[in-house]
Amino acid sequence: MRTMSLSEAQVSGAIGDVAEALIKAATPLAKVGIDGPKMAAELLADRERCEKANAEQESGPSVSRR
Repeated sequence: MRTMSLSEAQVSGAIGDVAEALIKAATPLAKVGIDGPKMAAELLADRERCEKANAEQESGPSVSRR
């Protein structure tokens, strides 16, 4: 079994791609009761919150490990 590893930039880009696809597919998704643009907005907001939390964590004080 091969393990795949993605960089933060790749993950962020993939989330943007999924959000864009949800918006583009708004009409067929609406036919099955899914609000694509709303889901895209929620996904992008989650990404923004995670990126902000990550930046805050990385800029915080270093932890010394012995």
